Amino acid sequence: MQRTGGSTTQPEVAGELLVLDCAYTLDEIKTRGLEHVIGQLDLDGLFEHVWQVHPLMDAGAAEPGRALFGPAQVTRMSPRHTMIEAPIARGRSLRRVMAFNLLLGQWLLFVRLCRLARGRGVSVIAVADPFYLGLWGLALSAVLRIPFVVKVNANYDLVHEADGSLAYPRLIPWRRLELLIVRVVFSRADLVTVGSDDNLRYAMRHGAPRRRIAFVPTGDMIAGVHRQPPHERTSIAEEVDLVDRRFIVYVARLEPSKHPEDVLVALAKVRRTMPETALLMVGDGSMRAQLEAQAAELGVLADVRFAGFRDQLWIARALTSATAVACPLSGLALVEAALSSTPVVGYDVEWHSEFITSGETGILVSYRDTDALAQAIAELIGDPERSRALGETARSRALRAMDREEAVAIKRAVYSRVSASSGRARRRRTGRQTRR
Repeated sequence: MQRTGGSTTQPEVAGELLVLDCAYTLDEIKTRGLEHVIGQLDLDGLFEHVWQVHPLMDAGAAEPGRALFGPAQVTRMSPRHTMIEAPIARGRSLRRVMAFNLLLGQWLLFVRLCRLARGRGVSVIAVADPFYLGLWGLALSAVLRIPFVVKVNANYDLVHEADGSLAYPRLIPWRRLELLIVRVVFSRADLVTVGSDDNLRYAMRHGAPRRRIAFVPTGDMIAGVHRQPPHERTSIAEEVDLVDRRFIVYVARLEPSKHPEDVLVALAKVRRTMPETALLMVGDGSMRAQLEAQAAELGVLADVRFAGFRDQLWIARALTSATAVACPLSGLALVEAALSSTPVVGYDVEWHSEFITSGETGILVSYRDTDALAQAIAELIGDPERSRALGETARSRALRAMDREEAVAIKRAVYSRVSASSGRARRRRTGRQTRR
């Protein structure tokens, strides 16, 4: 895939940016130490201000009764960044008619964002997925007549194939409807951003014109602690009661699409010949109880540590403390693993082979082949010299590939072009109104 190079010249300020993202609430951002992710959205001053909106707080709750009620909550994160979180329901008095309650809350938020965008001079709308947020971007763009950008974070087809899950099952309950929305959003977005060739193919397969797809690297999304030299990080082995033990670490959500159950199966197989091997699972999710039961059934529960969600510093320390990192299907966690200098074992799936060269910077095995996964882990444990070489090479390449300054420069160039088109459109509309 042809990458767009960054420019050394600094573009002029491009107005303000409106971002819609359902990935994390403010509390989750603080708990997991992800402030760096939102702090860089202004792209080193390209945008005067960033308005980040979570339109569906608690939308992932297993029980609708847990939904939050009330108006949107506004938090000033920094002089350049404000976060707006909207509960999924407007008022407790309407809790018996949740569908209407949701629609009312979303409509009031939509009106508020339109007023904000007009009053503040928002020049670009960016949404973090092509599903429900894609509809938001489409609607806001149509009303405000400013461009919207859709981000592709993953191969969502692969996610659906893994467990049949949908992106927003309570709002978009049918796969055919989901696919229709994706096609409409991709075909009408002013720009679709991708971080890998696999994501590019996904976008094009679902209607995104190639001329409106841009590759944007993710080097600016990596927390600084992961760039810290591994030898400067302290071990977490004592904290998780794994001192003097070889252990594998898994860092991801405990969800079907990430295949954490495969790591448990691989652990059981590795322990047949290396009984002292343990596993540290960092993350949480809907599969937690299922995985604990599976570990007990496999006879390895006593050797598995479920650490739950942790902040970035703790994760960085966990990665360097381990003997190997298991990455069945990972996004930025794969980059963080490579930066730890701990050898990576993963499936040859999605974008993994674009970042990991098997045999040089890690080991990739066939998708869902737990025998091969276990064998690769055992090989790394049994050959410390090779493990060290793979890990060091992976870190060296990752530092080059995930250079923050280059990533920001490319994003500035891409968003400057989009913002410029917004400015031209405004001037044309102003000219027509003046002539009238």
